[in-house]
Amino acid sequence: MTTAALKASAGAAEMLPILSVHDTGKFIRASQKNGWRFYAAVPLQAGLELPTKPSCSLATLDSPLQTNACIAMLGGEGTGLWKDIQHKADRFVTIHGPRAGQAGVDSLN
Repeated sequence: MTTAALKASAGAAEMLPILSVHDTGKFIRASQKNGWRFYAAVPLQAGLELPTKPSCSLATLDSPLQTNACIAMLGGEGTGLWKDIQHKADRFVTIHGPRAGQAGVDSLN
């Protein structure tokens, strides 16, 4: 956890437990074997279809916690989630919102 990341969290990092794993892929596979579900946040891109994994929008997603323990995987602001991590997810999640050209923004920050 860098000082820049801590500053950007606006204090939230001090309120939440932060865990680190050495081998992300191994952690995901072991957790999935124990019943955890992984949701990868992926951006909607104009003219592109989502990858072939089942996907859903936050607007239509029932609470996945009602059926399984789950982890939401979020990537960096510029690059998003690494592709190899995306491919390990059980489902993709998107946020439908304003896009470039609509209200002049492409981010929901």
